[in-house]
Amino acid sequence: MSGFEASALHTEWSTLQGQFHSFEKTAVHLKLAGLIALGVLVFHRHFDYLIVFITAALWVTEGMIKTYQARISDRLLVVEKAIAEQQHYKAMQLNTMWSEQRAGGVTLIISYMRQCLKPTVAFPHIFVVLLALVATSIPLPTLSL
Repeated sequence: MSGFEASALHTEWSTLQGQFHSFEKTAVHLKLAGLIALGVLVFHRHFDYLIVFITAALWVTEGMIKTYQARISDRLLVVEKAIAEQQHYKAMQLNTMWSEQRAGGVTLIISYMRQCLKPTVAFPHIFVVLLALVATSIPLPTLSL
């Protein structure tokens, strides 16, 4: 592997690693948004299953984010192997690699749903829904002035 190839792979690895962590932060923000939405709805005593719909939307969005992150992870593993084994490998080929492996729309939706069902994705959203259901079943005292 030439110095230029190694440098290009290191640059690609650094860029992809940063993006991978960015997606992880976005996933955490989506989970926090669900908790904040629950808190706001509990504070205003307004539920009407709205939290279930909000949580479902956040859950699916996180599944999509995790699917994008998985694509980056696949490429990161290829780049890391090429660097470790000093293989001749073309850098900066994320989109080319993805387009060569791209499946149809149904397969893409299935991959989103698979990501949604992973425990680290599903658990926090299920927890928010359960908290909302518990909160709606507890009668809150009314304040009279």
